[in-house]
Amino acid sequence: MKKIFGGKKGVQILFIVFELLIVLFVIFTLVKIAESYGSTTGTQKAILSKDLKMMVDTLVATPGDVVVEYPGDVSSYQFHLFQDHILVALYDEDKGFGISNYFSLPKGYKATGSVMESEKLCFVKQNTNMLLSNCV
Repeated sequence: MKKIFGGKKGVQILFIVFELLIVLFVIFTLVKIAESYGSTTGTQKAILSKDLKMMVDTLVATPGDVVVEYPGDVSSYQFHLFQDHILVALYDEDKGFGISNYFSLPKGYKATGSVMESEKLCFVKQNTNMLLSNCV
């Protein structure tokens, strides 16, 4: 083996190159897995539900009547606002496959509404009533 690779130093260089190739392959594989995970619909539903939960929390803390439009196209999803959580699912899937995000409303506040097959979605706060609806 020493004659083929030029002695001890040649074998060491060959092992270093081999180790570098393995490390690069592992890094490339992990990056591809992370990219595919980030683009799945489950991840998108989780992001949307967290965004909408934060919008509910913000609107509760905002004085007066407010209308807020969610930025972005949400036509592929269905949204359901309940008294204690928001549910996000793909438009054509059962609600059981959706992702919920829970929140706590102050005493006296009410939350309701559903949006399906709409490019835009709005939160409307009037006094202590929160409504999820299509934007006009």
